[in-house]
Amino acid sequence: MQIKLYTTKSERNRLTKVLNNEVTLTGNLERACDIVNPVIVLEYDATLATKNYVYIAEFERYYFISNIVFDDETMIIYLHCDVLMSFRADILASIARVIRSASNYDVMIVDNMIINKANTRTYQRKIGNGFTRANKYLVLIGG
Repeated sequence: MQIKLYTTKSERNRLTKVLNNEVTLTGNLERACDIVNPVIVLEYDATLATKNYVYIAEFERYYFISNIVFDDETMIIYLHCDVLMSFRADILASIARVIRSASNYDVMIVDNMIINKANTRTYQRKIGNGFTRANKYLVLIGG
């Protein structure tokens, strides 16, 4: 099975990761394992200890490297699926109504987590000559 190893500094919750320093190797599954947490056996190479991300074309998934165990002639790499990067095309193609966002929210949607502040402005303007002889006055309120 062909395995591509990378180095990434992107946050784990970022949809599209920036992948650097690609190395392509062939490896084998250690034993029967699930597709979410596979364990891969590779030929020993100390330079691979700096890698923290993997793509396995046969599974069509990206993985975080959770642990590397070095043996005399082999390396055992424990992986965990990165569902955001693996399914990013589906996520980006989906249509959704997002009602909560940290930066781009719709003020017309009721959201109790957003603090709305009411600002008041008071203006005084002289209208006419003030009070009339009948002691009548005019109050204007705008809202």
